[in-house]
Amino acid sequence: MKCRILTAALAGAALIIGCDEQKAPTEAIPEPSFDWMNGPSAPGPVVLRWELTWVIAFHHEDETYVVFYGLGALDPSESVFCGGGTGFDLWAFQDINLPSGIFGSSSRSEVTTHIYAFDDYWDPGNATLCDRLISPRVAEGYAHVKYNDNDVIVSGTRADAYSFRGDGILSDVANGGYTNYKGIHKYVELHDGTFIVNQEKVTLR
Repeated sequence: MKCRILTAALAGAALIIGCDEQKAPTEAIPEPSFDWMNGPSAPGPVVLRWELTWVIAFHHEDETYVVFYGLGALDPSESVFCGGGTGFDLWAFQDINLPSGIFGSSSRSEVTTHIYAFDDYWDPGNATLCDRLISPRVAEGYAHVKYNDNDVIVSGTRADAYSFRGDGILSDVANGGYTNYKGIHKYVELHDGTFIVNQEKVTLR
């Protein structure tokens, strides 16, 4: 299976990308519906819709939170990282290939979401990735995540800007009940490989 890879030279922050061989469900999930058709009519943009199992993590530069999207299992001990049988979540993508060579991508998917306090996740006693994943969570559940990337392979003349925006009602693991989650992660990759963190913010109310 093709894995989508985002590469960046990071100092404090880190992105972890993965995919597995999880089969698509028998009922197709709704296709994203974005209006890419603002380019020239001839030759026009080529649009591709597809699905991929994917997990991504954000380690905040300010050391406040670690956020996982797409782990697949609400209980991390059942994830593939801990030897479980639950594969990653399925994401729906819509890509565009413009005549200029720019290749953009977007996704709108509801995926499992786990929020960790940075210090709990990176506790020295957590020797493995599984240890970190089963450490105390701040919140967990399902969030609607929007991903946008204006130039996946940095093929055009502009910098590659991409973002993830998460929104959902999560279980408040720390205090009980539920919490309204909003997450914004915005990055830019320049042609010389420079990686810029524009915004990393988690709001729980």
